[in-house]
Amino acid sequence: MKKNSIIFKIFITIALIFSLFVIIEIGFQTLYLGKYYENIKIKNIENKLDSFISDYIKEKDGKKRTKLFSDFINDNKVPVVVSSQNDYYDSIDEYNFYAPYFMRFQTEDGEIHKISLWEDIFSEINNEYTIEDLNGKKATLNLIKDNFSDEYNLLSVALDGSSFKSYDYDTTRNIDMENDSYDSSIKKLKGKILFVEENYFTVDITDKLNVLYDVIYSESNYSIDRKGNLIFDYKDKESQKNYKIIVKEYEKNTGDIIEFYTLASLQPINEVVNILIKTSLYFVLIAILLVVGLSLIISRMITNPLIKLNLTAKKMAKLDFRERYKDIRNDEIGELGDTLNFMSDELSFNINELKVTNKKLLSDIEFKNEQEEIRKEFVSNVSHELKTPLGVIKSFAEGIKDGISKEKEDYYLEVIIDEISKMNTLIINMLELTNLETKNNELNLEKLNLEELINRILLKFTEIKNSKNIELIVKINEAYIVADYRKIENVLLNFISNCFRYTSKDGKIIIVIDQNRKNGKVIFSIENTTSNFSDEELEKIWDRFYRIEKSRSKSLGGSGLGLSIAKTILEKHNFKYGVKNTEIGVIFYIEF
Repeated sequence: MKKNSIIFKIFITIALIFSLFVIIEIGFQTLYLGKYYENIKIKNIENKLDSFISDYIKEKDGKKRTKLFSDFINDNKVPVVVSSQNDYYDSIDEYNFYAPYFMRFQTEDGEIHKISLWEDIFSEINNEYTIEDLNGKKATLNLIKDNFSDEYNLLSVALDGSSFKSYDYDTTRNIDMENDSYDSSIKKLKGKILFVEENYFTVDITDKLNVLYDVIYSESNYSIDRKGNLIFDYKDKESQKNYKIIVKEYEKNTGDIIEFYTLASLQPINEVVNILIKTSLYFVLIAILLVVGLSLIISRMITNPLIKLNLTAKKMAKLDFRERYKDIRNDEIGELGDTLNFMSDELSFNINELKVTNKKLLSDIEFKNEQEEIRKEFVSNVSHELKTPLGVIKSFAEGIKDGISKEKEDYYLEVIIDEISKMNTLIINMLELTNLETKNNELNLEKLNLEELINRILLKFTEIKNSKNIELIVKINEAYIVADYRKIENVLLNFISNCFRYTSKDGKIIIVIDQNRKNGKVIFSIENTTSNFSDEELEKIWDRFYRIEKSRSKSLGGSGLGLSIAKTILEKHNFKYGVKNTEIGVIFYIEF
């Protein structure tokens, strides 16, 4: 490996970077990680203590203040003690962390006690009283001094003439609990129960609470700065654990100073730091292995880019521009790769533009061919459909010109007007159909009431219904669809008018609006009594100018374009439609 070669330079660079990184990492963990972690933990507890102080000052209710203490302890696993200049202390030291309930009891002389309620005696009381019933009740308490501490445990409660006893009651000496003369280990309290509360605490912080009291009661020299903050180190002599004591000061409007004490244990921090330092040794070994491994890989770093460039160029020659040179380099190989990518992008863009242009050109040609076919078909159909009425008009006009009688002249004129009206309708329908078949015809979709639309259309056929004595059966309910109102009205009008036109006298028309149970879509159907269609008629009935009656007869009216227009409109809406034979005739249907 030559000193001036690229491989050697890259190897030295990587080795130096890794070495520097390892040195910085180990140095940081050794010198600063412990302090950094410690500062974060203390800052977090300080913020929580500030929030506690703000809530504590605002809250005056003793029960709610207890809840503040419990929330702070449960969340942070550390105690908090409140101290004032008149030797007043407020904390949770009166609580037994294992008792399920506590009683606030006020003696006749006004002294307030906080007493643990164990499950045995509480369950007996709770059989007759709820927690709320005990509030304000007068009672007599008998307590016995604990053998291992100065605390008193509840033996019995006299309440409303009833006596409730704990399990320890039977194990005590035979003492007359109703008289005042008994052993000094028994303590009697008379007064009233202020309230009973649940134990809010989920963690036992007795040891840490004792540490705070050691600090408060000791004559340690510490001072609080002007901002009311103090943080100092403290080592518990019994457990040999290190703590950071946090003290914050609050001055009331009366000038009294209240001090708030809490702490942060440093033992977990020290353990974490020691573990991290040990793991750093493994990290150094891994880093050395990485450097060695990279040095073996570097020999391929020069040849691999050239192979990739060659592969990309071969695919470009086959007009495959998906392959790109993806390595990012600042040397000559990187510049060559960027140039090759640029050339690939330009060729790909220009070829794609050419394809798009060709596709658009083909589309335009196809569209023009379609328009030409439509135009030819339109001219052919117009020629065929207008040939007969124009012949009739010509014949009758010549008759009038030759001087026919006055009676026939009026009849001839009516025929001419009627034929002109039919031609006008035919031309309008053909124009509408041609317009619908163009790409530029857009739908104006809106929500419409199908029931109202059908009822409005049926009013137009009242006269023909009565004249042909048609039985009209309508089974429709309120139903809403989203469609182009004018176009759907045209479709329904065509279906309904065809039924009335082709239904024989004394026939029947059935109109139904139902719902498809599978997809919930609205289904419209109209059935009338008429002769069944043949298979050929069912297939061709939607074609333009196709009529069921032979020889394109117009004796029943119609241009032969109505169903073709309806088909085009329904397909633009993507609605399913169809026609089929039934027992009584024919049924047309639409699924909206």
